[in-house]
Amino acid sequence: MTLVIEMVSDLVCPWCWLGKRRMDEAIKLVPELDVELIFRPFELDPTIPAAGVDYKAHMKEKFGSDAGKDRANTMRQALIDYGHAEGIPYNFDKITRRPNSFNAHRLVRWAQGQQKGALAKEALFKAYFSDGRDIGETDVLVDIAREIDLDSSIVAELLPTDADVDNVRQEEA
Repeated sequence: MTLVIEMVSDLVCPWCWLGKRRMDEAIKLVPELDVELIFRPFELDPTIPAAGVDYKAHMKEKFGSDAGKDRANTMRQALIDYGHAEGIPYNFDKITRRPNSFNAHRLVRWAQGQQKGALAKEALFKAYFSDGRDIGETDVLVDIAREIDLDSSIVAELLPTDADVDNVRQEEA
């Protein structure tokens, strides 16, 4: 019997990377269990423009006041500490853009169709939160496709089109 777990997350949510890592560890605790992990898209802020926005300005707008800034700094440090325990090298200082994550969700969908959904999620989280790469950029997504052994030329052809846009939107609903 296969246990199907659907994980709903956004690729620009640092807590989601932590949750994925903890899910991976939990699955390893029960090796006799056959688990199918299905990733579903969710956008924390679907109003982010396709080109993304400046990260610092976005965070300032989101957390605003000095109290909000203190809360954000406390949360960021907690993430760094929790991440360290899970082997996640958060590097928030490298992030310059808050991307629109929709096309990254499309890439995960395509990767999942080739049993590489977990690889895609991990590569996208790392690219954004550790390397500071803009995962809303087509070139970055094509590079990540190449890194996880997807046909990057097909991904490069599909991203500028509407391929799977309706399917991803429907899954988000």
